[in-house]
Amino acid sequence: MSEFNVGFVIFPAINQLDFTGPFEVLSRLTTPASLTVPAKFTQSKTHIVAKNMLPVLSDRGLGIMPPAHSRIVRRSI
Repeated sequence: MSEFNVGFVIFPAINQLDFTGPFEVLSRLTTPASLTVPAKFTQSKTHIVAKNMLPVLSDRGLGIMPPAHSRIVRRSI
């Protein structure tokens, strides 16, 4: 199957569950459902997009730190 890319944009006042819930599910696309069934998206990649490398505060004040390999966007999102 072809490559499958998933991107998550994190921004100030994001609801943490709106980001981490789908991230947890979609980041596991390369994981097979069982040992006998191959994964359907073996080439999938999950990306986090942020304006910079500073912590992003959620709507409740939780700091979400972009990982070192995040995509940085230098313009307004």
